[in-house]
Amino acid sequence: MESIQNQFIEELNQLEQLIEFFDIEQEILKIESPKETKVIEFKEKYSTFYSQKRIFNYNTLIISLYGFFEKFIENILIQYIDKVNSIFQLYNKLPEIILRNHFKLSIDLLDKIQSPRYSGPLNKEVIIQRLHECININENFQLNKEAFSQHSANFRLQVLDDIFGRVGIESLSTILKKNEKFSTYIKAKYELSEINELTSDEIFSLLNDLAERRNEVAHGVPSEILSNETHMTKKRPPRE
Repeated sequence: MESIQNQFIEELNQLEQLIEFFDIEQEILKIESPKETKVIEFKEKYSTFYSQKRIFNYNTLIISLYGFFEKFIENILIQYIDKVNSIFQLYNKLPEIILRNHFKLSIDLLDKIQSPRYSGPLNKEVIIQRLHECININENFQLNKEAFSQHSANFRLQVLDDIFGRVGIESLSTILKKNEKFSTYIKAKYELSEINELTSDEIFSLLNDLAERRNEVAHGVPSEILSNETHMTKKRPPRE
């Protein structure tokens, strides 16, 4: 799990560097009387185009940030199932919820296997072979771990609760709210003494907002463009 977390953190660091680069672009365009030839050329070429480029920058950041987060969650689920697989010697001794969902999700995965996201050694023959060995041989089995990471909706709060519930982790959001580090972060963010002063939607507003913005960008829907220097407010989010 630590390697997955480290990869996610590194990807976030790369996004921060990209934001810094976008900031430098903007500062160059603000130079009133540049002397360097290349700066003059850059300013002349991009000054009128930059308002449109800000949209491209924003879209890039939103799609990348959501993509990194989505991959982070999917990798956690896959590795979790891999760990469960290594603990149990017999397939029929697995937790009931994993047994039930493994078959159903494996069948669902068969319909999606042609998607580029599942490219690699995984194919229909492999999925069917694993299912056969699980059900008919019972030992030395290999779960279709990729099946547990598939989803059809963006990772909003309810979707996360549902997808982790399939592996037996019930109400992930409730577990997170009880986590000391997460609770401390939320209380500091909104300047509250108790996290239960907020609803679940308020606590996870950044997650839901990211999923919504990703959806807007993916479908070409106009959206409020956040400035590069945006810092999330510590005030209580407005209620709908």
